[in-house]
Amino acid sequence: MTVTLITFTKKGDRKTFDLTKPKVVIGRKTDADLRVPLADISRSHCELTLKNGHVQVRDLDSSNGTYVNGEQVTEKDLAAGDLIRLGPITFTVQIDGQPEAIEPPTQEAAAAKAGSQAPTIASKQKTDSETDDFDIDDLDDFDIDDMSDLDLDEDFDLSDDLEEVDDLEEINEDDVIDDGK
Repeated sequence: MTVTLITFTKKGDRKTFDLTKPKVVIGRKTDADLRVPLADISRSHCELTLKNGHVQVRDLDSSNGTYVNGEQVTEKDLAAGDLIRLGPITFTVQIDGQPEAIEPPTQEAAAAKAGSQAPTIASKQKTDSETDDFDIDDLDDFDIDDMSDLDLDEDFDLSDDLEEVDDLEEINEDDVIDDGK
């Protein structure tokens, strides 16, 4: 059985992630099998298990939940064409090449697939008047000297977090599809 997660960037570029292990953890941590370094994603957000011809997703006590077709789940068997949403990322599940044609989900299509009771990402987000949109280009003005007044322990060491991890896939902010609101 071949299982692939497919998502689309804001620009509409398709990104494909083949699940090649019996268990795949999706999360923000550097050692996640599929890394999504966004604040809405928990360090270990969910796990996909491939076993006996079945695919199952299990939420790993994430802060913002794991949704399948708009329904928040703790654990659920997946079928070809199911939509998995983790924060602002939506993956389409492709099993043994089905469904064949996968297009970027439109808001209407996602709502129809999810059902009318499903919460939308936009319903949890602040309005533009409440918050500024984050833009990666804002980091150009970041100055490490501005952090001099922070009380950091001298033993602070990121070396464990920076070690190289095999089979690591990463999604960055450019990969997140804006839901249009």
